[in-house]
Amino acid sequence: MKKSIRHLLKKLRHSWITVWLVMAVLALSCVFIFAVYTGVSSVKRVVSTGAGAGLLFSSDYMSTGTQYTTEHGDYSAYDADENPTYQFIVSNHPQGDRHIWYTANNIEYNVSAELVKNQKYTAEDPQVQSNPSLVGQYKPVTADDLLGKTFQIGIKGQAKQNFSAGSAVTFTFTGSNALKKTEPDDDTFELVIDKSELLGEEPSVLVKLTAIPTNVSGGEVDRLYGYMGICKRATGDAKWSGKINDENYTTTDYDAYNYVISGIGKGTFYFAYDSSKLSPNMFFTQNNSGIQQNDTLTNEDWGRLTQYKSSQPSNKSDWKLMVLTVDSSDKSRYEIQLYKTSGDDYRQVIDGYVDFGFVVSEQEDNNEPAGDG
Repeated sequence: MKKSIRHLLKKLRHSWITVWLVMAVLALSCVFIFAVYTGVSSVKRVVSTGAGAGLLFSSDYMSTGTQYTTEHGDYSAYDADENPTYQFIVSNHPQGDRHIWYTANNIEYNVSAELVKNQKYTAEDPQVQSNPSLVGQYKPVTADDLLGKTFQIGIKGQAKQNFSAGSAVTFTFTGSNALKKTEPDDDTFELVIDKSELLGEEPSVLVKLTAIPTNVSGGEVDRLYGYMGICKRATGDAKWSGKINDENYTTTDYDAYNYVISGIGKGTFYFAYDSSKLSPNMFFTQNNSGIQQNDTLTNEDWGRLTQYKSSQPSNKSDWKLMVLTVDSSDKSRYEIQLYKTSGDDYRQVIDGYVDFGFVVSEQEDNNEPAGDG
């Protein structure tokens, strides 16, 4: 059995290791809520200027926004004999933008991490009979689930702690260890995930992450939540997409919106927007090199998009285009703040003001899975 697992892992050396991220909003009671969201959209916690915006207590793998699942391809090759290590960060500035940060106070906070199964309770589970609120929640891992496996977490540069079934690992940042109000500041964490997770098409175990400020609340700083896990993907399975990542954005008219681009593999991403309705954060292009900006879209450009591929909007002359060369082994998630440029109510129509397309690179498209090597 050991030889068989080793053989399978070697075949995956040139496959994508996919990091799954599930963003979810929690109620103040800390009960998971997947059907009804009670959090406040992240754009209500930002500095609302065209020069820069975003969460001022933020993370690359946690969010306060709408629940969604996205994939991040972090490695194109790896050592099949090693348990892969992943990093996540917590910051006092928007992700990808160090021009602004939280200056009112140092941010003291706790980070908590625990393991859960990538399985949710259903109405058929016996535990639900006595506790109906369990429906939709992830099931806890058991000691048998972790037998012979390695799952660890730690602050970068420090000793890591082992996860155990039914308990969380917590890190506390206070005093001189808090995120500093005098500069953009980050704390980096490392997760070690057992290599057996690379044998499945989906993660079997997820790491539930929580970051909660302890000396600041509301306004521009709020608690963060997320889940991480890994699985395999063939190198040819390149896929990128874009979406507005704000809770209840179709029923709440905000001053700005957070648009997330994420995916796996290499290629060219096309982000189109109605410039008569929206204006992107100017720092997005400054912080990300190689972005091409076009003031008009050609017929070929429209043909690459998702929503307007066949039928363009009536005001297509107002639309502009950003073209990004993406490679998830370098960076797998981008976030753009989009500001309203009119006084219209966007609640039911905001999705019609943005569109995206993705074209896989020729090299990626022709890449075959590795052999036994």
